Amino acid sequence: MGETSGSADQANLEPARVHTVVTIETVGAARDAIRSVATGEGLGQRVAEDLVIAASEILNNAIRHGGGRGMLTVQRLAATVIVEVSDSGPGMAADPPTQFPPADVPGGRGIVMARMLCPDLEITNTPNGVTVRLAVPTRRP
Repeated sequence: MGETSGSADQANLEPARVHTVVTIETVGAARDAIRSVATGEGLGQRVAEDLVIAASEILNNAIRHGGGRGMLTVQRLAATVIVEVSDSGPGMAADPPTQFPPADVPGGRGIVMARMLCPDLEITNTPNGVTVRLAVPTRRP
């Protein structure tokens, strides 16, 4: 998946509502912060919870595979809530799984679940790590 936003999008990007390092000790607080921004921007409870769960899966992947921490940014772009999680891990496969693995296989479910809950999911691999971007439209312009 390609670049996350062009220069036209950058002009509409509001300052980050949340920009923080997340570790296993702070992932609960990160979920609360995402929920707060999502509901504050007008997402319904179910859509907000889907975004929180999707982001939580991505955060846990960042913590597990990205050196024990991830960088969380939550902001609004026009009428869209954007959650970005970056880490300094080895990156993700060019074609991440789209279906759950067999029940006897440990792991491999987080990105699939996140994509099911938030279909607008982009993955960008760089030499410095990976960034996963989740986007959900708000109900207000």
